[in-house]
Amino acid sequence: MSVDYQVLSFRDAAPLTSIDLLSVSGTPTLDIRGSNFSDVAEVLVNSVPAAEFIVLSQRRILAEIPASQLRSDIRSVEVVLAREGTARVTKIGLEAVVPGRTAEGRTRMVQSFLKALLTTPGTDIFTPGYGGGLRKKLVGVSASPAHLKAEAAASVSATQTQVVQAQASDSRLAPSEKLRSATLLSVEYDARTTSLSLKIRLTSLDGATTDAAFQV
Repeated sequence: MSVDYQVLSFRDAAPLTSIDLLSVSGTPTLDIRGSNFSDVAEVLVNSVPAAEFIVLSQRRILAEIPASQLRSDIRSVEVVLAREGTARVTKIGLEAVVPGRTAEGRTRMVQSFLKALLTTPGTDIFTPGYGGGLRKKLVGVSASPAHLKAEAAASVSATQTQVVQAQASDSRLAPSEKLRSATLLSVEYDARTTSLSLKIRLTSLDGATTDAAFQV
């Protein structure tokens, strides 16, 4: 099973990128790909803790599907991270758009843009310059709110240029799946949680707009 997933929420880490279903010694297991899989506290499948999971690397986890969920559709997967001296602090979550089908239209466009926005340049060996680098610019950085907001705006602008150029020659994409422009509507800094909430308006090539709101 290979399914496109849609980002629900994340903090201080990149979102998951893919999930596949494997059979490990006859046990249904999820092969979870992403990044920053350090200090993993638990893996939740449909909000139920996996009986066992193995962190193979910072980019890959194998998690056994809970017995209670074996006959259910996999609707959501969350990787819960912990830090030294703290309880749970991070959930990296995904939810299947439509089980067994790929994302289409504006959903695909939004996913493509957010993935590029959060990609750190240099992490893709095939296109080392690709990525808006938002996570690297903001996570763990000591700076004024004004500086962080400026960095967010710069990342959105750079990502827009990269995605538009990358999609320009791709004839497989429908106009609703191609980005025309990305407009940063608002950036709010929360001093209590040291997080930024961003709202971005994405316009596809067919003229439709979608507002994406998320927090880093």
